[in-house]
Amino acid sequence: MPVTTGPEDWGTLHDLALLYLFLAHATDDHLDPVERSTISERLHAWRPKAPSTRIDKILNEVMLTYMGTYGRDMLDMSIASLKESLHSQRRVEVLNDMATLATSDGVLAPGEIAFIQRLARFWDVEDDVPTMQRGSSGGDA
Repeated sequence: MPVTTGPEDWGTLHDLALLYLFLAHATDDHLDPVERSTISERLHAWRPKAPSTRIDKILNEVMLTYMGTYGRDMLDMSIASLKESLHSQRRVEVLNDMATLATSDGVLAPGEIAFIQRLARFWDVEDDVPTMQRGSSGGDA
């Protein structure tokens, strides 16, 4: 299934954006404006020199993919791609970003915690990530 998002190919920022979007939206079927803003901020932290318009374009492309027929397949491929392309410390940074995102709307849902924990196990970094608990502020996770 070839996937292109326009003139540029799918890359690491797309993988991260899809992962973050899934976390923010799938647990409650709602993307809070604060969550979208947090996703943009976290993506910009990964590519500080990227113009905001580039980050916005990536996020819009990923939203279309997420809502499309192959959104779940692309999520699985992005998770595997990030495991392969990022060393363990960078994968922990992604999980920390996800903890920040999970708490950005003021609610840490059990589904968010479970997804982050499953991802940490799949990425073989669960021992490097602090335990998250429901109701936690998530600041250190």
